[in-house]
Parts: sequence; structure tokens; C-alpha cells
Amino acid sequence: MAEQKQQPPERRVETFRPQKNVLELYGDSEIVKRALGEGYHAILVLDAEDYYSYNASPPALLHHLEGLKGADAKFPCHVFFLHLTTQASLDPQLRPGTKVVGVGPLSLAHSLIFNTALLNTAHALYIAIPPPSTPPTPPTSLLRLKGTAVNSSDQFRSFHGHKFRIVSMDWFPFLSFTRDSNAAGTTVTPRDSLDYRMLTAAAAVLNFTYEMRVPLDDQWGVSLDDGNWTGTVGTLQHQRADFSMLLSWMSSRLQVVDYTRPYITEPLVIVTDKAGPLPQIFALVRPFPGMLWAWVLVTTMGVGVAKWALHMGWRWASGGEGREMSFSSALLSAWGMILEDPLPRLPTNLTSQMLVGWWWVFCMLLTTAYRSSLVAHLSVPDKSPTIDNLEQLLGQRGWTWGMEGTYGIGWEWFRKSTVPTIRKVYEKIQALSAEEHLSRVLRGHHAFLTWKYYIRTLIASRYTDVRGFTPLYIGRTEYINYGGYGWGFRKGAPFLRRFGVMQQRMVEAGLVKHWMNDLIIKASREARTANKMESTTDMQEGRGLVVLGLRQLQGAFYLLGLGSLAAFTVLVAERLVMELSPRMKLWN
Repeated sequence: MAEQKQQPPERRVETFRPQKNVLELYGDSEIVKRALGEGYHAILVLDAEDYYSYNASPPALLHHLEGLKGADAKFPCHVFFLHLTTQASLDPQLRPGTKVVGVGPLSLAHSLIFNTALLNTAHALYIAIPPPSTPPTPPTSLLRLKGTAVNSSDQFRSFHGHKFRIVSMDWFPFLSFTRDSNAAGTTVTPRDSLDYRMLTAAAAVLNFTYEMRVPLDDQWGVSLDDGNWTGTVGTLQHQRADFSMLLSWMSSRLQVVDYTRPYITEPLVIVTDKAGPLPQIFALVRPFPGMLWAWVLVTTMGVGVAKWALHMGWRWASGGEGREMSFSSALLSAWGMILEDPLPRLPTNLTSQMLVGWWWVFCMLLTTAYRSSLVAHLSVPDKSPTIDNLEQLLGQRGWTWGMEGTYGIGWEWFRKSTVPTIRKVYEKIQALSAEEHLSRVLRGHHAFLTWKYYIRTLIASRYTDVRGFTPLYIGRTEYINYGGYGWGFRKGAPFLRRFGVMQQRMVEAGLVKHWMNDLIIKASREARTANKMESTTDMQEGRGLVVLGLRQLQGAFYLLGLGSLAAFTVLVAERLVMELSPRMKLWN
């Protein structure tokens, strides 16, 4: 109980120990003086657990009371008793669990109940003492909710039409709105989105209204060197709003804002243009990988050498019987069989016949597999490699990348990461709007680093044609396990728990997941009916019959040209050798 007098008496702090004798601890009276102002006599009531934790030590207790000097959210005071004869003046903001009881004339009730120190106070009771000439009146119980006095018997079950101040950023499908003006920090009109559906449901149950604004700097919020934050986080930090819509969980932000439990998570992904078909000049060799082609080459040469060696060995063993076979003829016959050119005559000895027979079986299996694979590759050309992670992105020459300039958790993650790959990406990151990023992506050699559900709905609503085709590709690797999205509240807000309970009920009932899927499907459906984009060649490929043309078979013409050039080169080389060698001239 604190009583204001004309002349401040000696300050005294007393601690009551339950079911024990009263222990009086006399200490620095300036502690209470700085906390409550001049002219107050105070008694601080602590519970038994707090009392025993300090071992009834006056210095320790007085050191614990230093929390009164500022807005310390951890100050464990449970009840403030104030006896008022003049207007109350409290400096620190009390924690939500602290109860305030005031006693005084009815004219001073407003000065206590609406005091700024009670901004986060959930329970405030003022007992009005009537003048001696009037009959006694019953105590009046008032609950302070940002300027609205309501009965505390139904606390937070209904906010009785109280208007909350909300701050947030546009981030569809989570939240979408229309700005009411172009001014900084303007009010906005929400549109159909996930958080708007959740807010509408909560407002209907809890009976409140709201005014929604954007942060003055249009940012989510990053930390500054002086301990302050920008954007939405900074707005909550300085108590210029009661709560925000979606806000990413970050341990560093917990120092300045409170959160509800996460209701959804959203990873960071890489968006690039969809892979196009590879050049058809190499279509003839793509049916087999490089290692298989190398084994075919080595095996064919080995069979040619084995055939020549077996034939020469048989002639030596039979005393020169049979026709002589040159080494080049043996190699060419092996290549001829693999190209489905049969031998003009079979070998006369049984050993060579066995080799040729099994080699012919191998060639039939190989050419059958190659032919079927070639038809598939010519009908549906292979695509260029996609970019699925940051390592692949760094390996691309001449590529650029960036994020939106909203400076939220994504920027904070890149800025504070010590991973070399992430640091290299951050050094070249560009801050542009989503439209500009996606425009560069469509032109090629650019990647957009953004959030999964946000970009899915953006692609479905703006970059998908009537047949469901989109030229954009979302990488498979997902980054940043930051804990998810919750609603952010100013520090110490007494209504945080009530909103958290309502939000958790929506999650457990499956409404959040249902609404998210419905919004994505709705955006895709609207895009397919509204957009009139024409189908591209990539979309048409693979549908129905494909007529092979010069584009698919250009590799064969290139191979013919290459072979003709090689034959001409050999012809010129032979001619030069014949001209330069006297022995060859004599033989001719």
C-alpha cells in the first residue's frame, strides 16, 4: 500500500512471509522513491518462493528491487497497492501478471486506470472512497484495455469492440491488402488471404475491431547496431502497434517482441526459368552415356584385334591354310557388324566363327537398345540441367540473383551466416521488386531467392496460362529452418495468450491448412480463366505424335559432314604421302 502525503515520510520496504512473523527490511528508500514518485509510502508483497530464494537477505532483496527503476518485464511483483489523494504518476510499465489495487476518491480513478504504466496490466481494481458526507458505495472493478474500461469478470473473452492497432506487410497468400494512400505508414484494406481469414474469425469470436497499417519504412525488420529494429519489428518494439500479422520467428527478435506459437512454416527456395531443350546437334550420342560409348569403342577394337589374332594363329597352326586377313580388314569387319553391315563371307575356321557369332548377338542387343533410346530422345528432347541449390547457382557463369528489398528474415539469414557458400551468394545479392526479378528470370541467367508459398501463388496467379503451363521453375532444395510464422505482439501485451489460444484452435481444427490450400487453388483457377497467354513450344512438346524434322535429325547431317571431311582429309594425306615417298612412286 502506498499513500501519498504532502511531506514524504521516511521510506520503508517491508516483506511479508506467509504464516510467519513479519520481517522488516530497511533499505535504500530511493528505490521506491524513483519507482513511484515523490510522496509515497510503499509496502511490497512477495510470495513465499520469491522470499526464500533471497534467504531474507536485505542486500539481495534490495538488489532485486532495482527492477523498479525501469520497465523490467522480469520484475516479479504480484500486486501494487496505491492509496491516492492526488493523481497517480507511475514511471515503469508493469508486467501483465501484476495486479494493481488503488484506493482513493472517485475523481482520481481515471488517472490510475488509464495510466501509461498500466499499458500491459490485465487486472486493475480501484476502490472509490466516498466523501464522509455521502453514503458508502461498493468497489468498482475496472480493466484497462488501451483506453477502454470494461468489467473484468469476462476478461479477454470479449474485447467489447476495442480497436487494436495492427502493423503488417503484404505477403500473399498469408496477407494481402490494398493501400489506402501512398503515404508512409498508411492504413490498408485487407483482402482475402490466410491471415485475414484468421483475423476475421478471431474478431468475430473475441468481439474486437482493428486498424491495419504498413510500417513506415515498408520493411519486415532487421537489427541495427544501437539495439533498435526497423520495419514491423521496430514498430512493435517501440509500442506503436499492438500486434502484427505474420512475422518470422527469430531468437534475436524475442528480445523486443513476443510471438504466438508458429502456425505455418515457409522455406526459402530458388526460382529460375524452366529448363529448355538441349541442342539437337548431339542428339545421336545422347542415348548412351559417355562411359558406355567408351566401352563400346574399346570392345569393338578388342574384337577386331581378337579376330585378326585368331585367324593368324589358325593359319600358323594349319600350315598357312586359308586366305590371309589384314589387320585393318579385321577392325573394319568388327565395326561393320556393329553398324549392321553383314560380312561378305564367314570365317572358314571354327574358332573365328564362334567369335563372330557371339559378337553378332552382342551387336543386335546393343543396336536395338540404341535405336529405341534414340527415338525417345528425338521425340522428347532432353532438358538443360536445372538449378536446385546455391552451390549450383554459384557454378553458373554470368548469372545474377537477388531478393525483394523488404529486409526480413531472409536478409538476416544471409547477412549473419558464416557458411562460405551463403556468404558468397550474399556478396552479389540484388534487391529488386518481385516483378523485376521474375522479368529477369524469364529473360534467362537470373535467379530469384524467395519464399515457397508466396512464389507458388504468385506464379499460379500471374505466370500460368490457361493450360496450366508456367515457364518458371522452383528449385527442390529448401533453406532456413527458422521456426515458422507467428503473430508478433508488443512486449508484455496481456492479450497475447488469448490470441494464441484462438490461433492454436484454428491450427488443430485444420483450418489453417485448409485455407492455405484453398487460396492456392483459387489463385490458380483465377489465373487459368483470366490469363490469355498462348501455349509455348515447350508446352506442346511431348503431346501426341511428333513428326521428326531437320531440328531433330540435324545431328545426322552434322555427322555426315564430319565423316565426309574426315574422308577428304585422309585422301589428301594419302596423296601427299605418295608424292613425297619415292618408294610409293616406284610401286605405282
